[in-house]
Amino acid sequence: MSVAQRDLRWTEWVRRRGDEMVKDLDSLERRWHTLGQRSQMDRLRAQWVMWTLTSTAPKIRDQATRTLYWFGRGEPAALFSLTLNALRINDPYVPERLLAAAYGVVMAHQLTDGEFGKSLREFLVGLHNALTGSSATHPTNHWLARLYVQGCLTLGLAHYPGAVPNGLNVDGKVPFAPGPAIDGIEPSDPRAVEVDHALNTHYDDDTLSEFVAFREVSTGRIEAKTLLSLICAVRFGHLVGARPGLA
Repeated sequence: MSVAQRDLRWTEWVRRRGDEMVKDLDSLERRWHTLGQRSQMDRLRAQWVMWTLTSTAPKIRDQATRTLYWFGRGEPAALFSLTLNALRINDPYVPERLLAAAYGVVMAHQLTDGEFGKSLREFLVGLHNALTGSSATHPTNHWLARLYVQGCLTLGLAHYPGAVPNGLNVDGKVPFAPGPAIDGIEPSDPRAVEVDHALNTHYDDDTLSEFVAFREVSTGRIEAKTLLSLICAVRFGHLVGARPGLA
């Protein structure tokens, strides 16, 4: 299912039930915060939580991320497996937030734990296969996703060096494979009108100016502003797109 199709069905359903969803997610967080063992039902619930990450509501995404973190505190291997499987999902919010939760769980295990070390190794091997080398199965340019993976490697090197697979560490850095190229939506593209409605003039002038001081007119700054606008157009129109024609 494309992102646009999912937005029109599942994501919109989640949005309309936002308050109810947050309560359910909070209830699960409290359950997993205090419960030691994870049952098969808990693992199925974690998959449901994962799909709420497609929501366009930050409150829901943030609560879902915290909930998944506490799920992983009780069974790191289950969260790591869920995270690796999520790398194939075509909505970048999902793997990004799962990687964030997984990184949090790794940070919580800085005292050597042999059983955790085994789970971490499987996770790092999976990340190595998915994100590095010419045969990477799910390479990404997503900056935050890369940051969380780098954090997992850094902690692994410091506390579980035996868990770090060959090829994942190059002078302390993850040798990420380049992600897929994204076709931008140029101003002349017929779809650009709809993207303009999403970004609007207020966003364009005020928000992008936080990144580039293009109010002082210069060729370099205008070009930078145009590039950022294209990136935003891709993000809102191509990846998140509420219209099938934009996704």
